[in-house]
Amino acid sequence: MKTIIGIDWSEKKHCVHAYNESGAKLLRLEVAATVTGFRKLTRQVNKLNPEPANCLVAIETAHNLLVDYLHDLGYTLCILAPSLVSSNRGRQGSSRAKDDDRDAPLLAEILRTDLGRLIPWQPDGPLVRQMRILLTAVDQLTKSIVRQRNRLRALLLRFYPQALDAFGSLKTQFSLRFLTAFPGPASFPTTPGCLYLPFFAWRRCFAGSQAAGYVWRPSATLSHARLAARHRQHRACYRRQRQESLRQIPQSL
Repeated sequence: MKTIIGIDWSEKKHCVHAYNESGAKLLRLEVAATVTGFRKLTRQVNKLNPEPANCLVAIETAHNLLVDYLHDLGYTLCILAPSLVSSNRGRQGSSRAKDDDRDAPLLAEILRTDLGRLIPWQPDGPLVRQMRILLTAVDQLTKSIVRQRNRLRALLLRFYPQALDAFGSLKTQFSLRFLTAFPGPASFPTTPGCLYLPFFAWRRCFAGSQAAGYVWRPSATLSHARLAARHRQHRACYRRQRQESLRQIPQSL
């Protein structure tokens, strides 16, 4: 004989309703979301059915200590999607309001009637958990990068649009290093003949004799268009040198 249990969970307490296979109510219980509450729940359920494998539990989340606790004891758990529970609220009346004393019996009723279509829950293995943690971290970092880039672009549009005119994209390390070195129009040196070889050498624009002969000499009359043109000239020079180096690699390699 199987015991059908519906649990409506919350952070502070859990509402539990138990039924037999015919739908007769056997237990109504409210326990705290603590180890003491969990033990109280299992003691009451054991009085109804001493075999944990014959106790079927329906709950709306798998990310709860109660789920881990019951699974370790051998209970059979089915995780019901909240959308499935919401669509079945009409079974108990016309009102679709959420209520602990109505949702726990509804969970048990869905499990009792749809048991053949539901798949028992099994915890993920260590590799799957590691992959989920890694993908979550990557997703959070990606969202953070996009959010910070949008904020930076909004600030540049208001106070430093010259940088956007010169680079267009803020995804490159070169543009970010440039903004770090010259965070605003006032910080951009205008002394005639001033050399910026150390900064642009980081981008490897001056690797080779031809590139080393080109000297970056901004003046007070340097326009944004000229800044963008010189940036493109540096990139083209670097690409040409890269292609030359690739041609000199022996074909046997």
